[in-house]
Amino acid sequence: MDDTEKLSLMMIRCGLATGHGDTIDDLLFELEKQTKNTSHAFSDALKEIKQLKLANSDLQMWFDYARTECDKLQAEVFRLSESMSFISMLTPLDGQSWESHARFINAYAINQLEEKE
Repeated sequence: MDDTEKLSLMMIRCGLATGHGDTIDDLLFELEKQTKNTSHAFSDALKEIKQLKLANSDLQMWFDYARTECDKLQAEVFRLSESMSFISMLTPLDGQSWESHARFINAYAINQLEEKE
């Protein structure tokens, strides 16, 4: 097998067209032309991949921001719901006197302070 055949078989194995490569020079010309086209295609693909990576990092940044804000809102809702349950305790139950209810609230507040310590 001569060099022309070896080169043409290598080009075919790599998925490259051999053109009308009757001589080694024809094959080398065809190979050079296709590698230039391929390198341009790869260059364009690499540029697009870079842009996609940048867009993905922007999306990730916004996702992280949204998740952080959501966590903050959940904490605030939890805090407010605790406040609402405390506020609901401020009204005496049916038949309960204000004096009795005041003692209950005072005991509750002392209990809460002790739990925090």
